[in-house]
Amino acid sequence: MPLSYTEAAVTVVEADAYATPRGWSDWAAASSIDKTAALRRGQDAIASLYNSRWTVEFENDDAPDQVKFAIVEAARRELFAPGCMQPDLDRGGKIKSMKAGS
Repeated sequence: MPLSYTEAAVTVVEADAYATPRGWSDWAAASSIDKTAALRRGQDAIASLYNSRWTVEFENDDAPDQVKFAIVEAARRELFAPGCMQPDLDRGGKIKSMKAGS
């Protein structure tokens, strides 16, 4: 089963437990609301990158530790640069259409 885009696989408490021994003072200083939002964006990024590639099936609330750790790592990046984990769209530099007079 792929990661959910609506249900959290990692709680703030779990993320804090991962961050604390790593000395992430920037994470520790963030509010719970900001951490929750960053975890959501981090999970969305990991899901969009890997949902089609998982080699094992798991329920969202029972994701492997490696998946949870990846979500927290992505969330830390998202906390300080929202949207940074989303891929840039490359349109190849071509204009698809243009209105006359533009």
